[in-house]
Amino acid sequence: MANLKHQGETTNPNQNRGNPPQEKKFGAFFEPKFDRLANYQEEVDDGQPTPPHLISLIVNGSIFQGLENEDPTTHLTSFLNMAIACKPQGMPQDRCNRVLFPFSLRGQASYWYESSGLRRATNFEDVRRRFLTKYYPPNKVDQLRMAIHQFRQFDGESISTAWERFQELLNKCPNLLMEEGAELHLFYQGLNAESQGIVNASAGGSLVDKSLREVRELMQRIASNGCK
Repeated sequence: MANLKHQGETTNPNQNRGNPPQEKKFGAFFEPKFDRLANYQEEVDDGQPTPPHLISLIVNGSIFQGLENEDPTTHLTSFLNMAIACKPQGMPQDRCNRVLFPFSLRGQASYWYESSGLRRATNFEDVRRRFLTKYYPPNKVDQLRMAIHQFRQFDGESISTAWERFQELLNKCPNLLMEEGAELHLFYQGLNAESQGIVNASAGGSLVDKSLREVRELMQRIASNGCK
């Protein structure tokens, strides 16, 4: 790091004495801020500025405002798909994500980002973690986990529709806290007797001796066939 001195190196006490650090003026708090777009016209690692049209793609894409009915994980997925697709050549993906993410926020979510200090984040994982912590508090995650563990097929609901609804619950939960394959067991147990019979018949009699991969592929195949 630049501040570290080699052993035996001394610091000149007169260094920078003629140019003392400028103190921040009280009036600076009332000065207008630069436009957010201008703030991000910084050079990337290859010396090229962030193309404005990439920011426009994000601004006109998936938007998150921090409303109660919005799903933060769905927003993150949509944003990352867009960021991966439009990443400029030579720009690291992590930096692309950090540069573009604030442009996908509006309203309360945008205010939270600006006041959280995340502009100084050095990696997108930190942004992602704090975003989910903010908009997926522990009680909300617990409710979602409970819905997954207590999943039941609705009366008159097809296996295909039930599978899609169950997958949506899984995708919304940022941390399932379950071992691999447990979700397949929960889904099977949540099916009614008739649907379990269809699944067993499709498996050749029973799921017991099937691998997790085979069971997952079986469920996906049944769902893709629109099985009742």
